[in-house]
Amino acid sequence: MKEFMEMERQLQDNVTKRLQAILEPEDLLFDEPMKDYTTFRVGGPAKWMAAPQDEQQLRVILKICRKLQIPCFILGRGSNLLVSDKGFDGVIVNLRKHFNKIEVDRENKTITAEAGASLPAVSQAALSAGPCVNCILTERIISPVCIKLLRR
Repeated sequence: MKEFMEMERQLQDNVTKRLQAILEPEDLLFDEPMKDYTTFRVGGPAKWMAAPQDEQQLRVILKICRKLQIPCFILGRGSNLLVSDKGFDGVIVNLRKHFNKIEVDRENKTITAEAGASLPAVSQAALSAGPCVNCILTERIISPVCIKLLRR
């Protein structure tokens, strides 16, 4: 049992060091209460919460999790998400901080929102854009990047 606990500690240290190597200190949190990130306001702590600043950091985080077999969950705004009071023993990839852009294309009458964009902000962009604008709530960061990486 003691050997297993030591291996677990080493694995956690390894994950922490790898995440610290690619993220700014303010973009890596430990034992972060998930209740602060869900619309239902429930949920225990996430062992690690990583907020990648760009697609490259996102790719590296996913590779770290896959290589070390660490559970990983990609979080947008936290709508309709229930998290156990026991928390999440893995990496929460928080997209709300840096992947929250909303683009209005009046010519093609579309709005594209990243996974971390808030629905009220998207709604406001649609209202400001005027009638006949199609809202496309995409996971454009998640679809091409994350899914490809997770399938490798």
